[in-house]
Amino acid sequence: MKKLLTIASMAAILMFGACKKTKKTDGAVAPFTVEQKQNVAYMYFGGTWCGPCGAYGKPTKQGLHENATNANAVFISFQVKWSYSDPFATQTTDATAANFGVTGVPTAYIAGGTTFTKTGFFTSNAANISGQQTTMNGVYSQTALVNGKVTPSLAGNALTVKSQNKFFSASSDTFYVQSYVTESNLTATQYQDGSTKLNIHDFIWRAQSGSNFYGDLLVIAPTAGQVVEKNLNIVLQDIFQKGNCDVNVIIWHKKGGKFGIENCYKSKMQP
Repeated sequence: MKKLLTIASMAAILMFGACKKTKKTDGAVAPFTVEQKQNVAYMYFGGTWCGPCGAYGKPTKQGLHENATNANAVFISFQVKWSYSDPFATQTTDATAANFGVTGVPTAYIAGGTTFTKTGFFTSNAANISGQQTTMNGVYSQTALVNGKVTPSLAGNALTVKSQNKFFSASSDTFYVQSYVTESNLTATQYQDGSTKLNIHDFIWRAQSGSNFYGDLLVIAPTAGQVVEKNLNIVLQDIFQKGNCDVNVIIWHKKGGKFGIENCYKSKMQP
């Protein structure tokens, strides 16, 4: 009987030990994974005071945004004031237009991978949408060098943007990361608005991380499979309707002395 008890005790100890060993692996951190997918950055420049922006620019970007093909595209509208008045324009949006070399509106840049295309708008919205969608499709067809995921965290008006990025191939370039907050469903009179969302403005630039145009340094000469994380901080204003805001991340690359947009991704600020 004593021998049987001893054997039973040993079995219990082994079972307990096995449970403890399994528990230690429960906290293991899974490797960061993300789809190797090339997305499109659609950087729009316009103004509420601008007739062609209302007639051709705003309807075109709305049509593109509503196309299911562009569900993962990052749309950012930089409203400019120049010598006019626009409720959404700021010194930063005017400076951004200058950095992009914008001298007239409406203008858009369609970018991602090897594409960095400046496009104007013409009198046919259908032709604008068709032509610009073709350019966007060309970006989608490329093999992504890097892609990532954004996790926003809010504490009052302090927004922390966790950016996780995976490089699928090695590169000798330098990469920067910038986060932009956009807000939709904003109301303001648009001169000559020809869109179906009359005087409603979507994905309007509201704030961004850092003070450098291209954002913060992310990595120099990444290796294949390398994962790089970066936390970015943005201070929001009380007037922002956070439920209508997106958090967008743009990954810039610098090759030689030239900058381009490598990839982009986004998330709702609040679920």
